[in-house]
Order: sequence, then C-alpha cells, then structure tokens
Amino acid sequence: MEDQSQISLDNLSSPTRREKFLVGIIILCIYMGYEILTTILIPRYPDMLFGPFVFANITKVGFELFSIIALSVCLWGVLKRRKWSRTLVLTWFTFNILYMLTHFFLSFAYKEELPELYKKYLGTVDEFTVMFGILMIVSAKIILSGLVCWYVYSRKDFFPR
Repeated sequence: MEDQSQISLDNLSSPTRREKFLVGIIILCIYMGYEILTTILIPRYPDMLFGPFVFANITKVGFELFSIIALSVCLWGVLKRRKWSRTLVLTWFTFNILYMLTHFFLSFAYKEELPELYKKYLGTVDEFTVMFGILMIVSAKIILSGLVCWYVYSRKDFFPR
C-alpha cells in the first residue's frame, strides 16, 4: 500500500504533468482570448486615434483584422506549445509596448489638439481628462505587455516543440 501511494505522489510531481497546467500560461491564454474577443465583439468608434492622427475605415479595419489574426495565431501556438509561438508572442507584445509608447508621446506632443479630436466621441472634455485617460490606458497596456514578455521569456522550457 505504501508503494502505491508513493508512486501516485511521484506521478503528481513529475515535471511533464506540472508543465501542462502552468497557471501563468493559462492566464496568458485568457488574456489573449480577451483581447481577441474585445476586438471582435465590443463596438468601437468608427475612427482609430493614434496621437493626433485619425485612422478611419479601411485602415482601422485592417489594423484590427491584423491584430485578431496575430493574437489568434499566438494563442493557437501557445495552446499547442509550439516553439515558434514563444518568439511570436514576444514579438507581438514588444510591438504592443512600442505602439503604446509612441501613442503616448504623440499624444503628449499634440496635447492641445486632443480635446477637439476626443470631443466628437466623449463630449466636452478638457486637456487634463484626455491626457489622464490616455496615460492610464497606456500604462496598463505597457505593464500587462511587459509582464507577458517577462513571463514568456522566462518559460523557455514550456515551448519544447
């Protein structure tokens, strides 16, 4: 009886069994799925603002379609534990950090013009409200993307194939 319980405890603590259910990877998959679903399901404004620049129609749809496809491929690769998915996830979320930093610095450089651009979507707003909102969103996205990059980079052993 003792030997059987020892065997079952050894099976539970085997490295291959633990790697299949890493909590961080599950959270990463949920986060990527959330990003995909919010891009698809949540109605957005007809224009995409990037600093003081307004992208409309086909440019916005193209960017969102590219985001959906890239994140879907990342998600599929992580779920299948493909080696290339690690590189793709690191690339995507590093790009996301650079995109957010560029958006913030462009917004800061043209902060006097932003209330007029956002007035169309938010009603009457002042410069502080717009910049504070941009700062909070950009900060959250940079922190989340940085955590994803750090975690995926440190979990090289999870992507053997």
